[in-house]
Amino acid sequence: MGASGWSGDVELTTLYELLEHRLGDDPDGEYLDVDGTSLSARHVAAEAASLAAGLASLEVAPGDRVATLLENAPEAVLAWWAIIWAGAVAVPVNTAYKGEYLRHQLADSGARVLVVQADLADRAEGVVDVLDELAHVVVVGDAPPLAGVTLHRWDELRGAAAARPVSRRPSDLATFVYTGGTTGPSKGCMLSHNYHAALATQVGRCWRRSADDVVWTPLPLFHFNAITTAVVGALLFGGRAAIYRRFSVSNFWPEMNRTGATITSTLGTMAYLLAHDVDRPEIGRCRPAPTGRSCSARSGRT
Repeated sequence: MGASGWSGDVELTTLYELLEHRLGDDPDGEYLDVDGTSLSARHVAAEAASLAAGLASLEVAPGDRVATLLENAPEAVLAWWAIIWAGAVAVPVNTAYKGEYLRHQLADSGARVLVVQADLADRAEGVVDVLDELAHVVVVGDAPPLAGVTLHRWDELRGAAAARPVSRRPSDLATFVYTGGTTGPSKGCMLSHNYHAALATQVGRCWRRSADDVVWTPLPLFHFNAITTAVVGALLFGGRAAIYRRFSVSNFWPEMNRTGATITSTLGTMAYLLAHDVDRPEIGRCRPAPTGRSCSARSGRT
């Protein structure tokens, strides 16, 4: 898939078409490293197809909203792709939210399904009774029964027979990303399939990104930066991306060495903390690679 141009000359596309292109070019090479777990395009597609069939068994139809309350982990990426595969709209929710903050985003988006990690599942118990449209809660991991909530297990969805991707248009909605809510209740940003590709293209061009790059980010997948730069960007520009569970000053340089990152996608405060950190022995092991690429050669912020 071409990655030239800023907006007008970017080819209209859907997210599935980008994944399909990667499946044709490099199905088994590493596409994403998510907290140390390597995912190829073929693996992502197979998991997304099964999970999408599982969502269909919960009567998720094209255009329906499916919310996720998941920290950075392979399941967060696979859930997002499964929602896209099913033709639904992903609503990644800030994992710090509970109570009214959580209720507001689930109600405002009209989410029919909530996919939640086990240690956050009790938050659904406090809001499900006041959400008329929320019909199903899917738990990743083991969680005890919750009052008023019929739980489905992630592994049950994964066991469904693979579904074919639902056809979508570039203008169809793919993700709702909510604002921080600093001036009132969070507002949902309604983002189309093609918007993901257009923004990832613009950011990648600013970074002069190529298939030789490894983009590393610790930003959460409910933050559109991580979806754009890592999940979508690696499809548009080739190469691979690494998504870390959360930012850590002490683990930053070990991660640079482990992943061979050439670009980091972070926030300004993270760069400040790194700049004022003590010298660490891992910095000295971060040397130019044989290809001429250097570890953490450029820092990108979006």
